[in-house]
Amino acid sequence: MNRFYNRKGKIILKLLSKLNKTIFLFFINYILMKKIKIFGIGLHKTGTSTLASALHILGYKVCGEQNGLHQDLINGNIAPFIKLAHQYDAFEDDPWHLLYKEMDAAFPNSKFILTERDVDSWYKSCLNHFYKDSTPIRDFIYGDGRPKDNEAKFKSVYLEHVNKVKNYFKDRPDDFLIINFTEGEGWGLDVRFAH
Repeated sequence: MNRFYNRKGKIILKLLSKLNKTIFLFFINYILMKKIKIFGIGLHKTGTSTLASALHILGYKVCGEQNGLHQDLINGNIAPFIKLAHQYDAFEDDPWHLLYKEMDAAFPNSKFILTERDVDSWYKSCLNHFYKDSTPIRDFIYGDGRPKDNEAKFKSVYLEHVNKVKNYFKDRPDDFLIINFTEGEGWGLDVRFAH
């Protein structure tokens, strides 16, 4: 357990070392103005925990995975998610990446961050982390949420999600940011998000 926290601490320190004037302006803006909602809409294992850590440090109240509401998601009932979203400032992991259009409609002026990584590296991370385990939400996403022996489906869903998200936000650069933490992009939150 301490090993995990030490590793996480090193990641956070590395992120903090990348702070620049833009991040400082973003942070000051956050303090002086009403918080904007930020939705992390990358699939699991794309840096969602790193994004959550960065947002926590910036003072956001972050809501993570909500596997307990899987039946509502499967049934298309988004009301519990909208209600929950009123209680937080930022969101990451399951199921928020599936609800970006609904959250965009429910919370105008929100910002959306797509965390992404190379598809092969992403699948390997899923395989290492989940292997033969699944959750109802991952079953909903992939048909069979266990990555073992399901590589083609996982990669197909991943690429389709990334393409759909990029297409949805293609004309809204002030509301959308792409970050690839595995390529050393650091926090990448830029001045667009400080307006």
